[in-house]
Amino acid sequence: MANNYEWDKYEVDEAFAKLAAREFADPKNGVPEWVKNSNDAYIRADKSKGQRPITMIYSPNSKDYGTPVIACLDLVGMTIDDLSILKRWGDPTAAGAGTGIAGGHGNGGKSYSIAGFSGPTIYYTLKDSFANVYGFPEPPRPVTAWLPNGKNVKIENSLEYLESALSQIGLMPSDLPDEIQKQLPNVHGFTLLVGHGPKDFTGKFLANWTNILQNHKEMFIPLQNCEIYVISNRRLLNNGKPLTLESILPMEKYKDPLIIKVPSELTDPESGKTVSTISDGSFSSGEIALRTMEKRIHQFHRIDYIQKDRIVGTRPVRDFVGQSYWTDHIYGSCTLPSLTEEYVGNLRGPLVDRPLTRALNNWIGDQIIAWAHEMEKAAAKERLIEVTEDKRRRIIQQMENLNKLKDRLLEEMAGGIGEEDGGGGGKKSRRPPVALPDLPVSVVRIASEGEVAGRLVEMPLTINFYGDDGQEVRPVAVTWYSKDSVIARVNVSRGVIVTEHEGNTKIWCETNDSLKSNIIPVRVVDCEEIELVPDKLDLGIGRRTKIRAFGNTASGEEVPDIRLFWQSSDKDIVIVGQHGIVTGIAEGTAEVSAMEGDGTKQIVVVKVIPSPGGGRGPQKPQFLMSEIQTAWYETEPRRLSTDVPLVYQNAVDATNNVWWINLKSPMANYIYEKHGETSEVWIVYLAERFADGLAEAALTSGPERGSELSPVSNVLYDVAMKRKEFVGRFIEEYCKEGQIAID
Repeated sequence: MANNYEWDKYEVDEAFAKLAAREFADPKNGVPEWVKNSNDAYIRADKSKGQRPITMIYSPNSKDYGTPVIACLDLVGMTIDDLSILKRWGDPTAAGAGTGIAGGHGNGGKSYSIAGFSGPTIYYTLKDSFANVYGFPEPPRPVTAWLPNGKNVKIENSLEYLESALSQIGLMPSDLPDEIQKQLPNVHGFTLLVGHGPKDFTGKFLANWTNILQNHKEMFIPLQNCEIYVISNRRLLNNGKPLTLESILPMEKYKDPLIIKVPSELTDPESGKTVSTISDGSFSSGEIALRTMEKRIHQFHRIDYIQKDRIVGTRPVRDFVGQSYWTDHIYGSCTLPSLTEEYVGNLRGPLVDRPLTRALNNWIGDQIIAWAHEMEKAAAKERLIEVTEDKRRRIIQQMENLNKLKDRLLEEMAGGIGEEDGGGGGKKSRRPPVALPDLPVSVVRIASEGEVAGRLVEMPLTINFYGDDGQEVRPVAVTWYSKDSVIARVNVSRGVIVTEHEGNTKIWCETNDSLKSNIIPVRVVDCEEIELVPDKLDLGIGRRTKIRAFGNTASGEEVPDIRLFWQSSDKDIVIVGQHGIVTGIAEGTAEVSAMEGDGTKQIVVVKVIPSPGGGRGPQKPQFLMSEIQTAWYETEPRRLSTDVPLVYQNAVDATNNVWWINLKSPMANYIYEKHGETSEVWIVYLAERFADGLAEAALTSGPERGSELSPVSNVLYDVAMKRKEFVGRFIEEYCKEGQIAID
C-alpha cells in the first residue's frame, strides 16, 4: 500500500514509548491488553453482561499485506474523538484512571501494537455512522496516523462495512460465533483491531492460545465481564463457547474469605516512618480479602492490588512470605483507593517501590503468615497424639541412638556414593558388590527417581530381583518396555529413563521367562517456563538449602518438584545435586540453573558468604521427631500435619542439615498407636525413615555427579546398599527380643 498517511501532529517521546513497549512485545502479555481495552469499551458504553462479546482472531493471510494477523473484534466502536486519545503516551487519563475502568488506551495495548508486529497495526472502527481507519502504520514508530480515505467516512450500512473490514483478514460475518451473529442486526458500531506480522506468535503459542488467555492475570476481570471467543484459521476454538476462568475450589475448612481492613497508618520497614494509607484523608480506607485454594494454581497464587475496580498490580504470594504448605494455598486481593498511577508498574506487576507500597506489602505479608499459622495450629490439633513423659523419653532416646548409629555408619561408609577405584584425594574406592545367591527369580521390582520430569531429562532406574522367600537374588537378563516410547524410553546402557515428548506412559521390564516387573508411571511435562523458589539466595559457606523447581505449562498448570537437569556455573563456589540441594563451598557468586533438555531454563543467583561463627548446623544430617523434639534454631517442637511427607525438610531445615520424621503422618501414627514405641515394628519404621533421609542426602549433596565420573548404576547400587545396611545394622544392634534397648 502507498504510504499516503495523515500523521497526527502530536509530539511523542519516542524513546519513552519504545522503552515502555518492550515488556509488552511478547504476545502472552500483549494480547490480553487488547482484550482488556475492549472490555473497557463495553463498560464505557454501559453494555450489560451477555451483550459484551470479544473475539480474538488469528488468520494466516491478510488481504492487503499478505502477512499473518492477530485481530480483536468488539461491538462498540470509536469516534474520531475517541481515537485521538491513542496518540497520547504516558497519560494516566488515557488508561481510564479514576473512571472505574480497568484500562483504556493506556500504554499496554499501544505498546503491543508497536512492539509485537513487523507490519502496521490498524483500527477499522465504526460508530455513529462514521468509520475511521487509524493506527500505527510504521511500527516500532509510536506515532499514529489515518490511512488513506479512512478519516471520518460516512457509512450507510454498518453490516456491509463490518463485512468489508473482516474481509481484510480473510473472514466473513458467518465465521463469527452464533451468539455474535444474532446481535449483528442491532449493532451500529464495532472496532476490529488488526496487527500484521505478529512476532513470536509460534505454533506452540497458537496451539495453547486459549489456555494462555484464560490464565493470564490481566484476563481476570475481562473473563468475568465479557464473552470472549477465539478463532484460529476460520475455526472457532473451545467448541465455539466463550472462555471461562478456571474454577478455584477453596479448602474445605476455609471456604469463606478472610476480610481485613487496611489500617489508616502503616510503618515503612525501610525507614521506620509512619505512612498514611488514605493520603491523610484524601481517600477512603481499603481492605484485603484472603482466600484459599484446595489445589495451588500458579497463575492465581498472588495478591492483586485493586484501585477503583481495576487491577493496578499483582505480586506472587511467595514474594510476600516465601514458601510453605499453608501459604501455598492462600491468594487474594488488596483494594486500596490511594494506589494511584504513581505506584503502578508498567506491566502491572509488583508496585513501584515507595514508602506506601513497602509498608503495605510488609503488612499484607504479616496477615498471610498469621492466617497460615492459624491453619497450621488447627491442623495440628485435629489429631492429638498422646505422648506421656515416659513415651517422650523413650522416643528421644531412640532418636539419639539412631543418630549415633547413623554418624558411625556414615564414617565407615565415607568412600563416597558411586566412586570408582582409584581417584586419589584420600577417597576410599568403591566396595565390590556383595555376592547374591544364584536362585530362581520370582519377583522383579523396579523404581525410578520420581515420576514427573521435563522434556529430554534422565531419571535413574533401579532394579532388584527376589526369590520365593523374599530374599534378594542374582540378577538375570531383562527386556525393557515403554507403553509409548515417543513419550519416554529406557536407555539400558546408562540405566535411565529418557523423557522425550509431553504425555503419560508406563515403564516395565520382563525376564526371558516372561516374568513381568511392577509398572512405573511416567509423566513428561513440556515446561513453558520454570519457576525456582527462592529466586535468589544468600548462602553461608558450608551451609545447605534446597531450591524447589516448578514447571509451568502453557495451559497454566503448575507442576511442583519436577525433575530437571541442575548445574552450577562455578563448582568451586557452590555445588548442586540433582534434587536442587545447594551447598556453599567458597565465598563468591555463582549461577545455579535448572533446565529441560530442550533449552527451557531458569537461573538462581547464589551468593556464598562467610557463615557467622562457622554455622550452627551439624556436618552430618540430624534427624528429629516432630511433635516431640525441638530444633536448636526453634523454640518449640515442630508441628507437622498429615499432609506433610513421612520425612520432611524445608529450606531452613536444609540450611541446618536437619530432617524431620513426621509423627503426624497416617502411617507413623498408625504404627505408633497400634504397636507402641517399644515394638520392633516401630523401630524398623524409624530406621527406614532414617535410611530414606540418608538416601536423599546421598543423592542430593556432594559434587555434581555425571556419567563420566560416577555411573548412575554405581550411584543407585551404593545408595540401595547403604540404605539396606543401615536398616539391618540398627535392627541388629538395638532390637532385642522384639523390644528396643534404650539404656
